[in-house]
Amino acid sequence: MDEVIRTVILFTMIPVVLYFALSMTTPDLLMVCVLVYYLAIIFNPKYPNKLSNGALCGIFGALAYLSKSYGFTFFIASFLILNFFQYFMDSDKIRRRKVLKNLILGFIVFLMISGIWIGLISSKDQKLTFGTSGEYNHAIVGPQSQLHTNYSQELYKVGPAANPIISKQWSPFSSLNNFKYQLSLIWNNILKTGVILNSFSYLALIILLAYILMCIQPPRKLISQNEVLYPLITLLICAGGYVMIVVEERYIWLIYVLLIFMGGYLINLLFKTDFFTKEKFASTRKTVLLIIFALSFVIMPANYLVHHVNTGEDIYTLSNTLTNQYGVHGNVVTNDRSKMRYLSYYMNVTFYGPAQKNISSEELQNESQEYGIDYYFVWDSNQSTNLTGYNDIINGKIKNLKIYAVNG
Repeated sequence: MDEVIRTVILFTMIPVVLYFALSMTTPDLLMVCVLVYYLAIIFNPKYPNKLSNGALCGIFGALAYLSKSYGFTFFIASFLILNFFQYFMDSDKIRRRKVLKNLILGFIVFLMISGIWIGLISSKDQKLTFGTSGEYNHAIVGPQSQLHTNYSQELYKVGPAANPIISKQWSPFSSLNNFKYQLSLIWNNILKTGVILNSFSYLALIILLAYILMCIQPPRKLISQNEVLYPLITLLICAGGYVMIVVEERYIWLIYVLLIFMGGYLINLLFKTDFFTKEKFASTRKTVLLIIFALSFVIMPANYLVHHVNTGEDIYTLSNTLTNQYGVHGNVVTNDRSKMRYLSYYMNVTFYGPAQKNISSEELQNESQEYGIDYYFVWDSNQSTNLTGYNDIINGKIKNLKIYAVNG
């Protein structure tokens, strides 16, 4: 890739990575960062030359799994397939043996590191377990799913135990209707993925289509073109695991990164054509194309960052007011759990979730004695009409919020 294109790509990535980091708190960014190192090694045509490359791939694969459970299946699938392509890239027997050694060593290192965590969670669950999120997500998108548990009827302490699967496990192969439902689910997720990619950049789907078209050539020739085949296959593997269950934007951040580099490679090819070399104003055309390319990927994340400056500052300020001015501490419940997630973190209180709907004074007192509740937060509600004998400690000084001291 031309150095100018490489530089443009690196600067283009700045707002994209900032968007990843600041849009939400999630392990997906950590997994993307780890996988970038892994892909830099496995994509390299010189990958078989050093046995250490296989070991490094295993280390980064294990780190991806420790970041997020999806890293386990993604690494196994991508490492196996990409090594397959490396193996058949040419017929040199020595090179093929090196690829096999790297493959074996990579999986050994990966399983040694991953096995520690697998052993721990398997021991806890009393069965072989690689992760629970895939099983949980598959259950809640099932044909008879009730989605997430409705917690409005009882208090609960936040944590993994607070999110049981109430939807029944299901298999697409247990009945014809389930199989049709699974196909419909996959198709809808594919469409959703396309919409997400298009919202990221109008060039995203064009780049993807261009790579697919470039793959229409004899297999022997295609398998040697790692610049085309490897990123496309990796992209499809990354998306493939999610489209079978559920797709969210953060799940495909790795695809964002791949598309930017894939686009840079396409521009590099275009710059070698006569239109950008021999024609008049060729350098101007190159500059215009690079600007359009960079802007197409920068606009969405930059727009998000600009419009979300100081997002959450009000919650942080409120937390300081409640802690320092009103002395709120200990265990709290609320009628709206979404408003308490960050507030409880900043206040360093234990959040026991939402109380039952329209809770009475007697019921609140009973729950208080059982769970040791100190304060009851009521947001945007007239629910206080059911409560007698409790005082609003902030006396209406904070709009749309009442806080009742339950103990004392």
